[in-house]
Amino acid sequence: MKTASASISLCLIGAGLFLSSPLDSTAQPEDAQAPIEVQIGVIPEALQFDQTEFSVQAGRQVTLTFDNSKGVMLHNLVITPPGKSETVAMAAINMGEEGPKRDYIPDSPLVLHATQLLRPGETQTLRFTAPTTPGDYDYLCSFPGHGFTMVGTMHVRAQKDQTEASQPRPSKIEGTSSKPSQKDKNYLLDSQSAPIFVRTFLPPSSPRAIAVGLPSGEAYCFDAADCSLLYAWRAGKGGFLNMEPVWNGRGGKPAKIVGNKFYKAPNICPIRLAHPEQPPQVEFRGYKVLGGIPELQYRVNGVLIKERITSHPTDNGLVRTFKIEETDRTIWYIPAQENGVETKISQGEREAGRIRIAPGGPVQFQIAISTD
Repeated sequence: MKTASASISLCLIGAGLFLSSPLDSTAQPEDAQAPIEVQIGVIPEALQFDQTEFSVQAGRQVTLTFDNSKGVMLHNLVITPPGKSETVAMAAINMGEEGPKRDYIPDSPLVLHATQLLRPGETQTLRFTAPTTPGDYDYLCSFPGHGFTMVGTMHVRAQKDQTEASQPRPSKIEGTSSKPSQKDKNYLLDSQSAPIFVRTFLPPSSPRAIAVGLPSGEAYCFDAADCSLLYAWRAGKGGFLNMEPVWNGRGGKPAKIVGNKFYKAPNICPIRLAHPEQPPQVEFRGYKVLGGIPELQYRVNGVLIKERITSHPTDNGLVRTFKIEETDRTIWYIPAQENGVETKISQGEREAGRIRIAPGGPVQFQIAISTD
């Protein structure tokens, strides 16, 4: 493991792993009009769905079976519009005495579809038509305390985008076999032997945070809601992440980082197109694993971005490698404004503290975040 020091600079390289996504699956129903069947269960004694993402085509019939047969707590499954899971989770908490009577399902237009509150061993099937508007729709368990970690994404794709429609893929922690047993009582995730990625809740991120630990000792939090690298830290003794608040007992609390942060950035994607002052419109698309390293994929104002966040080859720190498809708009990278941070780039020009890259493409550039 590398040792720490102080100033931060930014320049090139790659390493890692991750959670499930629809991008590396292309299985399709033979009958384009047949309902898409989805099965979602729970991870026993943990506040997690066993499927955290699945894809459907806009306007298609969907048969979704929520299975709580392996659960040890009460759970439901609520589908909401994009980015509204936290709002619904808070509304469920505020239901007070009415909550149990109404299965903690708020009377709100933000609730698109919902199961009842299921006891351990129960199963319920929802049949509905997928929204006609493409986007990343949320689903969550709205039981109080569950809705900030027990979340997932229903990717609704345009009808013509058939390669994106797929069955759900299993949710798991890459680099480990499973959650620690109750007998083990060791809830620390240790990535010294292999990279580990897990989706969890790490404030100030949204519930769609991705925590990544690298064998080099660095770890970071990527928020899939904002498509942003929020912060990075060096792993402490025994691991880089403590999942005890999430997995133990009733759970529902945020995970805790183990170690010391060395980098922080605003919770907004640093890529801009055309105008550097214009807030980006982002859509997380999933990931592909390339050589054991996750390549995060998202769109910024409709343009596909591929990003790999890996350990620095020589210094303490990380390297962000961006690949951007061809575009006729100017590309801007907005560095985090933090004392001691220096940005080195493989191409582009600096303008008023920003990095400007001419239109064209496809474009690839690298940003390294390192400490002396």
